[in-house]
Amino acid sequence: VSCPGIVVTAQKTEKGNMIHILRCSDQLEYDLGPLSQGTYAVSPGDEFFVYASVDGMLYAARIGDTTMSVVMNMKRDGNLTAFNKKVNPVFELSFIGERPYVLEVYESYYGQNMPVRMPNWLSSE
Repeated sequence: VSCPGIVVTAQKTEKGNMIHILRCSDQLEYDLGPLSQGTYAVSPGDEFFVYASVDGMLYAARIGDTTMSVVMNMKRDGNLTAFNKKVNPVFELSFIGERPYVLEVYESYYGQNMPVRMPNWLSSE
């Protein structure tokens, strides 16, 4: 079995999702969480990890960091209808462009996009 760079697995627990990260290059393994239900993505070049929770928080951490930082409170600072309508948002995350990366947060329940510029500290250059 080949290891494709970064392997992320989410496990639901009573306290929330535990995110397990494995970096294949050096077999570094660690957990993040617990986090409320959400969606995650790994950046181009396997530099960092982002997590969008249904409660509206967008978190990020460099690969190898065991602590996540809040990048944005999407509920307060975003423009996504799902938060106003009291439905759980359904997120899809993708990265666009080159450094500094922009995370495209797509909320599929209402079909809305919200681009979020990633902070410079996430990239290892």
